[in-house]
Amino acid sequence: MAYNRLRTMRDNIEAIRLALRLGVEGRTAQNAEEREILRKYAGFGGLKCILNDANELADAAKWSKSDIELFAPTVELRRLIHDYSKDDKEFARYMDSLKASVLTAFYTDNRIVDAISDALKYSGVEVKSFLEPSAGQGAFIDSFLRNDRYPGAEILAYEKDLLTGKILSALHPSILTRIEGFEKIERDFNGYFDVAASNVPFGDFAVADPAYAVSKEIAYRQATKSIHNYFFLKALDQVREGGLVAFIASQGVMNAGSPFIRMELVKRADLVAALRLPNNTFSENAGTDAGSDLIIFQKHTGKKALSADEEFFIQSVVDRGTKVPGNKFFQAFPQNVICTDAKVGTDQYGKPAIVYHHDGGVDGIASDLRKALDETLHLRLNLELYNSNGIKPPTPDPVKPTPTPKPEVKPTPEAGEAWVESSRSHYQDIYFKSVREACALMARHRDYEKIVKLCDTALEIYPLVEWVEEKMEALLSLKRYGEALKAYENALSMFIGETGNIPSDYVLARLKQVGAQLQNASGGIEDIRKSLEEKEWSAGAYYCSYPGFIDCFRRENRLTERGRRKGILIICTIRDGRDCPIENQIRLQEYSDILNQVIHDSLRRGDIYTKYSPDQFLIMASDLKKDKCRMIENRIANSMRSRCGQKVILHLQNVDLGEWGGKNEEAEKLQKQRDAGKRKRSKKYYMQR
Repeated sequence: MAYNRLRTMRDNIEAIRLALRLGVEGRTAQNAEEREILRKYAGFGGLKCILNDANELADAAKWSKSDIELFAPTVELRRLIHDYSKDDKEFARYMDSLKASVLTAFYTDNRIVDAISDALKYSGVEVKSFLEPSAGQGAFIDSFLRNDRYPGAEILAYEKDLLTGKILSALHPSILTRIEGFEKIERDFNGYFDVAASNVPFGDFAVADPAYAVSKEIAYRQATKSIHNYFFLKALDQVREGGLVAFIASQGVMNAGSPFIRMELVKRADLVAALRLPNNTFSENAGTDAGSDLIIFQKHTGKKALSADEEFFIQSVVDRGTKVPGNKFFQAFPQNVICTDAKVGTDQYGKPAIVYHHDGGVDGIASDLRKALDETLHLRLNLELYNSNGIKPPTPDPVKPTPTPKPEVKPTPEAGEAWVESSRSHYQDIYFKSVREACALMARHRDYEKIVKLCDTALEIYPLVEWVEEKMEALLSLKRYGEALKAYENALSMFIGETGNIPSDYVLARLKQVGAQLQNASGGIEDIRKSLEEKEWSAGAYYCSYPGFIDCFRRENRLTERGRRKGILIICTIRDGRDCPIENQIRLQEYSDILNQVIHDSLRRGDIYTKYSPDQFLIMASDLKKDKCRMIENRIANSMRSRCGQKVILHLQNVDLGEWGGKNEEAEKLQKQRDAGKRKRSKKYYMQR
C-alpha cells in the first residue's frame, strides 16, 4: 500500500488528540479501539509540511501546490496542541519537539520488526530485560512482547519527542517510559539489559554526552557527532555480557570513511549480523526512500581476536569509477544485501550511492530478511555466551602425555599486552609533564591564549581537573570571566553531574579550589541580584547537587553549634516490599523518581534535599521541632505509599545536628567564652548607666 500523506496526517492528529485527552483524564488506553487509534500514529518524518507557517489563512499563500492539501490539517494540529497546552511556553515546547522529530521520525513497518523479533525467538533468545532507546509509538516493544512470549520481562523505553512520548505511555502503561533523550540514561543501567533493539535516529546530529565527549578514546568522541554511531556504543554499555544490540541504522555506520567507530564496536562485541536493507523498506510506512542496515552485535568484552567477518566489517571502500561508498563485508557476502534490483544513483542528500530495490514490497523484504537472519544467527550467534550471562565455566586443560607435573603458575598478561600497558603509562607521563612545562613557560611569557588552546586539547585527551585549573587561570588573566565561569560549570558537569557517582573528597576539594578563583567583573546590585536569583520561581523544596548539599550542611551545622538554628537531617531509604534492597534497576529508578517528586512536594520552600545514592535521599530542614519533623516524615511516607502501594517500604531516619557525632568540645568551649564575654560587657554597660 502506497504512502498516503493526507491519511497519515489525519491518523497522527487523531492519535495526538486521544493521547492529550487521556492525559487530562489521568488514564491510559483502556480498550481495543483506543489502542488502535494510538497505534496508527506514524510520526512526521514524511510530513515536513508541519515546518511551514500555519498560523492564519494568509500563510497558505506560502505553501507549495504539492503541500497545500495539508495546510488545513496542519492548522488543526497546531490549534489542537494549543488548546491542550497550559500556556504559550508549553505550546512552544510541544511544537519545537515535534518539528525536531521531523528529521528522524521514520517508523519501521511492523512486518519488518516481526521478522527480527521472530528470528531471535526462533534462535533461542529469551528476554528478561529489554531496552528500546528510540521507541516511537512502540513498534519494537509490541513485536517483542506480542502473544506474551516473554512474560514478566522488564522494559525501559526512551522517546525524546514530547507528544510521541505521551502516545507511547498511553499505549504501554506497564513499562517504564522516559520522555527524554537516550543520553540521559543513568549509569546504574550499565550492563543490565538482555536485548536492546530499535530503529535508531539517522543523521549527523550531535549528542550532548559529556562522558563521551571527553573520553580518551577517539571513537567515543567521534560518536557524539553522529547520533546513529552514538546509539550503538551507548547501547553496548547498557547490555550485559553476552547481551544483544539489534539496530536498524543508516548506511553511514558501515560506509563511513573513518573506521574508529567500527573498530571500537567489534573490539567490545561480536558481529552477529549485518544485512543491507533496500531503499523502499520505509516507503509504505514513512514515505521515504533511504538506505539502511540491520546490524546485530553480541557483547563480548573478553574476546581475544577479530573474526574474518569483523575484519571485513571494519573496512569501508569507495568505487573508483562511480565514487560510491560501501563496505567490504557486503563485497565478501553479497547474499546479505536484501534486494531484487540495484543501480547507481544518489542518496537523500544527493551523494553517489547504490539504490537497492525489492519488487516484493514490504512483505517480500520481511520474508527475505527473516530467511537471511535465520541463517546468520545460526552461524554467528553464541547462545552459550548469551545464556550464561557471559560467565563460562572453566574448561580443564587437555591431559598432556608427560609424567612430570609442572608447578602451578599464576596467569600473567601476554607479553604484548604488558608491553602496550607499560608504554601507554610511560608516554602518558611524558605528555602530562610536557603540558605542565608548556603551560608554565607560556604563563611566564603571558601567552594566556595559547594556554587556553593547549588545555582544551589536553581535556579532550585526558580530562583532568588540573587542565581545568590551568585553563581558568589563563581566562581570568585575560579577564574573560564569562568563559571562565562556563569552564567551571563544564568541569562540574564533567566530574560530578554527569557521572551519577558521588565524587571523591580529592576531586571535590580540587573543584572548589578552582571555583574559588572565579571572580565576576564588577557590576551593579541589579547584575549581582540577577546572577544569584533562581531562574524560575517554584514551590516546594530546593534540590541541589551533592557538593552543594555538603556546603549547606556544614553551614547549618555551624549555625546549630552557635545555637542560632535547630537543624535536622532526614535520611530517606527505599526498600522493596520484603524490606530488602531493590535489585531491579528499572524499578529502583522509577521509585527513586517518585520519591524525588514526593520530597519536593512535601517540604517547605526553604528546605533543601539531594540524591545521595540510587536508593537514598538526604533532606536538610531548618528550625524544625521533633513533632514537626515526624509530621513531615509521615507526609512523605503516606504520599509514597499512595503512589507505590505495598511494593515499596520507605525508611526515614532523622538526626538532630545538635547531637551529630556527639558534642564538639572546641565549639562548646568557644561558645562559653563568647557567652561569658557578652555577660561581662552587659554588666559593665549596666554599671556605667
